[in-house]
Amino acid sequence: MFGEEAGWQVAREVMSDARTMAERRQIARGLINLGHMAITWGLYEQAEQFLADAVEEIHATGYQRLLGIARSTQARLEWYVGAWSGLADKVTAAAESAASLHEARIEASGILALLDLAEGRRGASGRRMRDLLDEPAGAAWRMPWSSPPRPWAARPCDGAVDEALDVTADLVATIARKGLWLWATDVLPVRVEALLAVGADAEVDSLLGQFAVWLDEVDAPTPTAALATCRAVVAEARRSGDAAELFAHAAAAWAALPRPYDELLALERRGRCLIVMGRQDEALRLLSDTERRLRELGAKRDPTGSPRCCASTARRWCAPGGVDHWATVTSCRPGSWRWPGWPRRA
Repeated sequence: MFGEEAGWQVAREVMSDARTMAERRQIARGLINLGHMAITWGLYEQAEQFLADAVEEIHATGYQRLLGIARSTQARLEWYVGAWSGLADKVTAAAESAASLHEARIEASGILALLDLAEGRRGASGRRMRDLLDEPAGAAWRMPWSSPPRPWAARPCDGAVDEALDVTADLVATIARKGLWLWATDVLPVRVEALLAVGADAEVDSLLGQFAVWLDEVDAPTPTAALATCRAVVAEARRSGDAAELFAHAAAAWAALPRPYDELLALERRGRCLIVMGRQDEALRLLSDTERRLRELGAKRDPTGSPRCCASTARRWCAPGGVDHWATVTSCRPGSWRWPGWPRRA
């Protein structure tokens, strides 16, 4: 089974056992599917190899109609591993190409929405995502390798908690009901943060408990990192003293994949937790380095659309009275270090 090395080995053996042209074309399709699955589990080196083999088979058999899907899946992998240079041009070409299958255009449009969000273009990101979710084929972007709620991760900055709850509700309910926790990686942290904002702590504890039980039985690096992030978010919301260390643990889990953007966002949150703990010097060093790495990656703006200034903002917080003021205005708003104005409702 997937999640065990033996399962991936069987898949590789099956993919190498084709003789006729028709069989080889089906193998190409299967390799793309395996690439998707490997991305979802967090096995990025395997995913890269599956997709490279798929492209090779597509060219060798002339099955060009699948090339767009293979390329858009490679683009999703590049998004995750932080290979963003030139990525927007690649996915724009796929999204606008008449030769691409509809599934490939959906995938490409979703990646463009994520890139828009990383650059702080919330409006463009939200419009792209709504267009995807409104399409009859939009459900294809929900499972298994995608994260339509991700752009709504920035929505609490204008108080749109209800929207974040609405867009994650059905998907998370399906995941929990059917035990499909593999698909929880990108959607669950968004839902957890929104639930905390409305005081639905019991639902948060239930979801994370179920997620943890599933992870006890499998080796799934990406969902494991997502659970670590959720636990850190909960600790921050509940003003737990171990929130900073939990964000460090989450960052390390993302780095091991690697998923540098998620790693750096976790480190950013760790820095702000350190400020509240009074560890200002350590926080400033961390936030300065994190800011630099985010800019190098291509995330020049935060999810609110403002220029990223985590280190300079932190210096103001570290001024006399700054930490106390910041802690007071943010202590009851999960994630509000990033999104001012997200009130926690009773």
